[in-house]
Amino acid sequence: MIQYLTEYNCSGFLYQKAFKALTVKQPFASLILMGKKKYEIRSWQTKYRGQLVICAAQKFHEGNVWISDKKNIAVDDFVKIFTPQIKFPLQCILALAELVDCRLMKPSDCPKSMTAFSPNLFCWHLENVTPLETQHIRGVPGIFEIRQNLIHLSNEM
Repeated sequence: MIQYLTEYNCSGFLYQKAFKALTVKQPFASLILMGKKKYEIRSWQTKYRGQLVICAAQKFHEGNVWISDKKNIAVDDFVKIFTPQIKFPLQCILALAELVDCRLMKPSDCPKSMTAFSPNLFCWHLENVTPLETQHIRGVPGIFEIRQNLIHLSNEM
């Protein structure tokens, strides 16, 4: 089990000098926040394990969302269908997750990644997702660090 380096005070502020963060395109960032997407798919692996702030990118994913073995749906259509129930904010902090594993993708990972299988891609297994107050941030490629004063627990827990 990973030990957390953070503590919470009575106002819901997380104490840590800096947090590791990852930029994820919509609709996948919101689906991670909702717990519907447990695996983020990347073309590269990481040895890092621990807390990871999930930040929504400035653009939507260009492609499909995997729904089932027989159905992929275009992101534009997915967003139109689910916009009444789901918010898809851009360029902001969304959640704090725990990265517990990173390994090569298997065909059986499609339901938890909401992505069609492709060999040589990596599954980043995310657990313990906690909503954070959405704050504007410009994400960057790869794992990056953000200052602790930008991280606050959401009141919508």
